[in-house]
Order: sequence, then structure tokens, then C-alpha cells
Amino acid sequence: MPLLFSKECLILSLLFTEPITDVNVKPSLAQPIANQALKLTCEVLGSQTVSSRLWLKDGQPLSTSDKITLSVDSSVVSFNPVLQSDNGQYQCKASNPLSEVTSAGYRLEVIYGPEQASITAPHSGAKGSSITFTCLAQSLPPCHYTWYFNETETAHGSQFEIASVSNADSGSYTCVAWNSVTGRNTSAVKEFIASVPISNVAVTQSSPDLAIAGSTAVNLTCEVSGLGVADSRLWMMDGQPLSNNDRITLSADNSTVSFNPVLLSDNGAYQCTASNPVSSQTSDAYRLVVNCKYQSKVSCFFDLSL
Repeated sequence: MPLLFSKECLILSLLFTEPITDVNVKPSLAQPIANQALKLTCEVLGSQTVSSRLWLKDGQPLSTSDKITLSVDSSVVSFNPVLQSDNGQYQCKASNPLSEVTSAGYRLEVIYGPEQASITAPHSGAKGSSITFTCLAQSLPPCHYTWYFNETETAHGSQFEIASVSNADSGSYTCVAWNSVTGRNTSAVKEFIASVPISNVAVTQSSPDLAIAGSTAVNLTCEVSGLGVADSRLWMMDGQPLSNNDRITLSADNSTVSFNPVLLSDNGAYQCTASNPVSSQTSDAYRLVVNCKYQSKVSCFFDLSL
């Protein structure tokens, strides 16, 4: 009798069970935002009897964790919080004794940002040239960009162009990136200088007029004239970078090289290359002539060791 009763119960159960006709995944938020709580519900249509539910992510069984949990009957999966790493396609497979139906895929795209805005542009530009500033910040949906020049709103869009650089364009450029869904923003700042190419560089001997080996100190100066201003200077002797030491020294801005004392070994052709962000100019060769202390060739030989 017990076995017969069991069979009868099974038959009655099947008679009152209806097949599942459809399964849907419903999110608790229309626009899931990173670091907020999110729930996905497995809705079953056509039958009140559901034996089991199985959640899939990208076609594989969903792995749970401290952050991703399932309700007792597996009808709800909770993300607390939801993160970008949770992006993917989610499905729910529902079963009962008469049927098994898998939902269509629900694509989860977590809204986030903007994050870490940055500006791509040169630090300086030659007057009359064209310069483009580009701002980028990671965001979903793509963020809106507003440009400020010296704190005054100037333009909108991810790029800002200066068609012809002038002195008035030197200053601070700020890009503010804003996500209309998250309500968040981030910014980046770029300092820009309008520069003029260096037009003329020359090496001059400032003192003394007559260089005597072992007896005098000699200074060579790298003079930059015209409109351009030099940010750096490089000295060369006979086409090679000049080596400094205790006797041969450079000023703090490299504009002057000092020989103290000057020796016959310092004879040679000296050049200076002056540079700024938009140009580099090398002087003509200046020949430093070091004279013997005495007319005797023997004395000149000994001067080499001074």
C-alpha cells in the first residue's frame, strides 16, 4: 500500500503541475551603478511549481561569494555591491517535473565613472602653430567634457583646439569630465606656454682677450639673442659634448663655461646648442686660442702639464 500511495501521489502531482512556459531575468535597477546593491530575479511564467533554478553567467554556472549571494530558493541573486567585474550575460534555468526552460540573456553593464581624467597636449607651442588638447576619462556612459581656461569656461567636448597660438593662450587649461547618470565628475589640469623659436645663438669670449696658458682664467658665454628664450644649453668642443671637472666649470644655467686656469689642451672649436620646447639652435664654431706664456717652445711644452 505505501508504494501504491506514492505512485498515486506522483500521478496527482503531475496532473496538477503545469509546464513552465517562460523564464525572465528582471533587474532591481534599470541602470545599475557601480558600488550600489543590485538584485536579479528569476521570474517563472506558466506554472506555480518550480523544482529548481540555476543561474548562469556567460553560459557557465554562476559562482557565489561574500559579495554575490542567492536566496534560499535561488530565485534571486544579490550583488552587494555590484562591480564592473560583474559585467556579463546572465540567464536563469527553471525546472519542474514536466519542463525545463532557460531565460533569454540579460546583459549586465555596470555604470561607473568618470575615473582618472587626463589631458593629452604639449606643454608649449610655437606662436602661430595649431595645438589640440584631448581629454579622456573612463566612464559608462561616456562622459561630458567642459574646458576652462584660467578658470573661465571656454568650450565643450573631448577636444579643444587653438587654431593659431599667441601669447594670450599661455595659461592653465582644465578639463572637467562629468557622468550624467552617476552624477560624478573628475578633472585634470594642463599648463601651456606659447613659445617663440630661438633665432640666434653665438659663443663669445667674455674675458680676457688674450688667453695665456696656466696664467689666466677664461670665460666663454652662450648668448641667445632675438625673440626666443632658451630653456637649456649644451656645450660642445670639437663636435663632442664638453666634459667639466674641477678646472672646467659651468654656470647654474649652463650659459657660461669657465676655464680656471686655461691650458693649451683647451685649444679647440666651441659650440653651444640652445633649446626651448619649440626649437633648437646651434651656434657657429668659436675657436678658442690659448697662447704660450713664453715664446720658447720648451716653455709651451711644460705649460701643457699645468
